[in-house]
Amino acid sequence: YYKALNERQVAMRDGDWKVLAKINVKKRSNVTTEDEAEVRSAELSDIQIFHISGDLDESKNLSRTNPEKLAELAQRLKLNYQKLVEGSHIWPNPKDVKKSRSTKKGVKSVSGA
Repeated sequence: YYKALNERQVAMRDGDWKVLAKINVKKRSNVTTEDEAEVRSAELSDIQIFHISGDLDESKNLSRTNPEKLAELAQRLKLNYQKLVEGSHIWPNPKDVKKSRSTKKGVKSVSGA
């Protein structure tokens, strides 16, 4: 979801409803220790809702005409997003991995005679 091809990086279905949102972080291929704090604290914004049983192409954003449903779905989406982020794997920073590998290669064993 951090590498989404469109502006909407988070989506959730709830029965006949679909809710979409943006994440206020830049696109990335993985979450690493370097950007973990930024990703974990990211906010969802520009939330849209669609009643997809009658709007399959998601052309009618109902967030303005149905504020109660917007609030309900937005809250549920934010809770689920936080659970997802809290349980997501964090990859080591690639720079640290390269340093670790080069250090291991440079170590030679010395034995006494």
